[in-house]
Amino acid sequence: MNVGGNKKWVAFAGGGKCSSSAGFDAGVDNEGDAIYMLDVQTGKTTLGSGFNTKYVTSAGNCSNFVSRPTTYKRIGQIDVEAAYYANEQGTVWSQRLWSSATAANWAPGIWYDGWSSSYQSDIWGNTQAPIWYAVKADEGSFTGGTRVQTGCKLALGSAGTFNSLPASAGASGSCTALATRRPIFGRPRAAYANDGSLVSPDLFFGTGDAQALDNTSSRDYFFAVYDQRFFEQHYMSDTTQKGVTSWVYMFDPGEKVLGEPVITGGSVVIATYAPPLGGTCNQLGDSYLYAFDPRTGEPRASLQDPTNTTTTTYKSVVKLTGVGAISDPIVVNGGLYYADGRGDVNKVQTRAVGLGGRVQGWRRVR
Repeated sequence: MNVGGNKKWVAFAGGGKCSSSAGFDAGVDNEGDAIYMLDVQTGKTTLGSGFNTKYVTSAGNCSNFVSRPTTYKRIGQIDVEAAYYANEQGTVWSQRLWSSATAANWAPGIWYDGWSSSYQSDIWGNTQAPIWYAVKADEGSFTGGTRVQTGCKLALGSAGTFNSLPASAGASGSCTALATRRPIFGRPRAAYANDGSLVSPDLFFGTGDAQALDNTSSRDYFFAVYDQRFFEQHYMSDTTQKGVTSWVYMFDPGEKVLGEPVITGGSVVIATYAPPLGGTCNQLGDSYLYAFDPRTGEPRASLQDPTNTTTTTYKSVVKLTGVGAISDPIVVNGGLYYADGRGDVNKVQTRAVGLGGRVQGWRRVR
């Protein structure tokens, strides 16, 4: 990245868990609320005069930035321009890393908080506070969760189509505010879904407690959020809305997101884990794969049924029975690969459905 006119390789990291029960390290900083930028060449926590490499955010109360950060740059740009950090409070923070920035305005600020009234609007024009979702009894092709949409604007119809809903409870669904805050352990995935000029990214991320895998009653979510203020600095004191919700999906009780999604064939695909209900220690639980339209959250039948690979049947959600929690999936030549709790590596074939979701974040696989 560009640091005061000098090119440097920089590693980004969240502060992880608080280092003591009080949440403080030697009574100085709340490490769980800190983010770090490290000089890769020297390993030092300094990038040069005037540039901070540790920021203790105002998240407070051991909010714990436990997920891996997401870095972003526009197509054609050389240097990283933004970084996004998720924490155990279910919020996403961001930095704007322009080359002319000083230590002060590299400081991160809250980019998205779906539980806050400051983030009440969505891309569809709804202004509920806080964000609402529409509950629909008939899930169409979905069998592993509850269809969700902010502001009750859209709901999945009985024929798999989307019908308009009023801004309050209606005959075809009901509106309910997001429940208790949930942690984000998986890294957000950056892609393009709303900006045709390929400038401002969308982020896709899910909630789920990786330290409470056997919890069968929690309610977790998957979010699609558009960065509507990409070119503005995100100061810690700026509480105005930055990320704006495209759609939200709520899973069945106990079903949780533990990793990061992938973008393939015009769909965003996320894996979830559902622990066994009242099971014994030798039961691993099940995993699910969901495929969504990146912009609308509409189900995308882009996943081949792994129980019958001799047919051309594709689904929007597939159940992986008895495999336990699976790894983050990766896609190679249309095949979605994952490792499961039994020590096996498996493949689900995918197909392209529609357009959208050009990926702008990646992971190197060796």
